[in-house]
Amino acid sequence: MSNFKLKYLDSLLESGYIRVPRKVLNDLYGSNALEQLLANVYLFLFSRSYFATGTVIRDNKQLTCHRGQVICSQAELAAKFNLSPWRVRGVLNILKQRY
Repeated sequence: MSNFKLKYLDSLLESGYIRVPRKVLNDLYGSNALEQLLANVYLFLFSRSYFATGTVIRDNKQLTCHRGQVICSQAELAAKFNLSPWRVRGVLNILKQRY
């Protein structure tokens, strides 16, 4: 059993990690629904951002994605979080102002 735990821990460490601001975690586990949504979207985008400049192929187009950038559409975010497109734009605008 402890061998399994060590292998699991090793695989977690090999997959990388991110530093998350404490405010985001506090909001995520808080009671305010809007703050929870903002924290969830922030973590989703942050966890999918590129850590180094590289080339990405999307919709048969070759795109350069720089460190910290995310390639996804507002429609994808709307589907992921079950939000309307206008609500996604509002959430992204709040995140831009805040972070």
